[in-house]
Amino acid sequence: MNKSRRAKLLEQAEELTHILETAARQVQVEATASMPQLTTIILQKLIEHGLETFHDDKARNVVVTVLEELRYAALIPPYLRYCQEREQMAASAAHVVRHTAAACDEADKPAVETTGDSPVVTSGNEYLPWEKNKIAQALEREGQIPMDVANQVAHVVESKILHAKIRYIATAQIRELVNSELFAMGYRAQLQKQSLLGIPKFNLKCLLYPEYQQGATKDMDGLLHEIAAVILRQYALEEVFGQEVLDAHLSGKIHIEAVSWPMKIFALLLPSHALNLKDLTAEEQVFTLSSDVELLLPFIYHSILLCGADAVAQPPHAPWLRLFLLSLSRNFSRPAPCTLSLTRAPGIFTDTLCQVYQEIDSRNLRHCLPAFVLPLNGEWSELLPALSSLCPFACRMHKVTFALRPPYLAEWPGAGETSWALDSLAINLVEAAYRAGKQQVGKFWDELAAFFRLVILVHLDKKRFFISLAQGPLQTFCQPPWQPLYPMAGIGCFLEIVGLPEAVLYLTGQEMSEGEGWELAVQTLTRLNELAINAMHTHNIHILLTDYMQNSEAQERFCRLEQQNGKHQDVFAGTVYTKGPHFRLGTTLSLREKIRREGMLHRLMPATVSLMPEMDSAELTELLRFARDETECLAIRVC
Repeated sequence: MNKSRRAKLLEQAEELTHILETAARQVQVEATASMPQLTTIILQKLIEHGLETFHDDKARNVVVTVLEELRYAALIPPYLRYCQEREQMAASAAHVVRHTAAACDEADKPAVETTGDSPVVTSGNEYLPWEKNKIAQALEREGQIPMDVANQVAHVVESKILHAKIRYIATAQIRELVNSELFAMGYRAQLQKQSLLGIPKFNLKCLLYPEYQQGATKDMDGLLHEIAAVILRQYALEEVFGQEVLDAHLSGKIHIEAVSWPMKIFALLLPSHALNLKDLTAEEQVFTLSSDVELLLPFIYHSILLCGADAVAQPPHAPWLRLFLLSLSRNFSRPAPCTLSLTRAPGIFTDTLCQVYQEIDSRNLRHCLPAFVLPLNGEWSELLPALSSLCPFACRMHKVTFALRPPYLAEWPGAGETSWALDSLAINLVEAAYRAGKQQVGKFWDELAAFFRLVILVHLDKKRFFISLAQGPLQTFCQPPWQPLYPMAGIGCFLEIVGLPEAVLYLTGQEMSEGEGWELAVQTLTRLNELAINAMHTHNIHILLTDYMQNSEAQERFCRLEQQNGKHQDVFAGTVYTKGPHFRLGTTLSLREKIRREGMLHRLMPATVSLMPEMDSAELTELLRFARDETECLAIRVC
């Protein structure tokens, strides 16, 4: 291929990259950041075949073959749709030019003569008259496009619509025609400002009708939530977070939890002493607590930790607790948005709570009950009577986390200063290790620092967006009574880790339980703590290393992305990576050794040791005693 043909093909790289990125977003393939590299590979293949464009049939077959070989088959249907639409638009434009050249003496003259009336524009519930000038005005206002260019675009769009002799046309269809013209003219940045946020009709049908997918949305709130999430996710990725953050999230370096709800707080601590419940009857306390939770709920994505829930009513009689749980779960119609963080050792309150839970569970409503954190402080001999009934309950209900020593799990690190977390992120340690290379620990530290810098950028982006809404949708939360309890200076960011044992295995060739592997795991958590301290001193950002995200999709998504790219198959062949400072699921360590070793990591990253309930109550009681008295373990969750 001569140089001129090669240069012509390379000029089309940006267009091809944009097509692939758009296709990736349409099918929700989290690999947008790798599209430029994919474009390079495709162009090289086209050059090898002696082609100078990717628009003809032969080139199209080459593109499809490359996408299949590189495991991007999901991008093929939207890519082919684009090719078909481009051909149709080219044919239509050629037809318009041939038949209207003589008639286009003036810019505002219709490009095609029609025998009927001008088309009617449908917008929402209204019919509007056709006005070409509105297209130009919208382009200038929304896209900051010069008026002469805007008029040219409006003129071409009007020509196509009039030639098609359409009686009714929706504003969304007009916008698509405008966008295709902007794309053809090379206005990529302006095109993004003009982009339409929405949900494909087929995806909406999947949410509405069970026959389109197994398990359609069953309630109206869930349906509205899912629809809003699709649109808000598009907006967040394009407008809230910067390009570097977007690339990092889509490529799998980091995972932004709740990216579909950028205006929401991830989680917060609601201490009972701040609710002014003294001198109230039990019924008044229930009403006050449930009302406060209800007021906070629209602003929270994950959950509210209700700290000191065992101190809000005396005596703790069952009807009060039942009414309280009823109000939290909206008549047991959905999971309660709270985790109850108890401050007292097992006693009469816990006994009553377990009794009420078991009564509710007899109606198969366990999923609506909040989990609770129970401290095991005091003399062990005094705890044994309570544990004899509590441990069987924990194994059966899967709702109890035993906090073994202060600070309790619910009292986050720095909770005196940070009582709410605006966002929560996970960093992909496996990706950092892979980018460094085997045995390259020094480079791994560099990658870790680079990933951590992205965490800071995410937090600053979201904080900036959050503050911008303080006089809008978030006005209620940003004013009393919440403002004194949740000052902006105390805002925090949760940081999770994913893939610690897998990264250790890749770098050292040893499991995390072995000598060199164990040393690297400890060093990694130490480095992360140092970076968090530096962020506090340098940027005044509270980054809290924690194992808080219980239902995060980060580990599955990281693994899926890396399997698509063919990475790490010699190290890990599973479907998920390990979340938090834990050993891999298939570890051969005994339960005692697992508790002891993971407990040593709790000094560096607060977490729980999760135990499966394949044990009797006596064994669980003995494990709790061992964990509290002979290890550094912070908490144990029976799940």
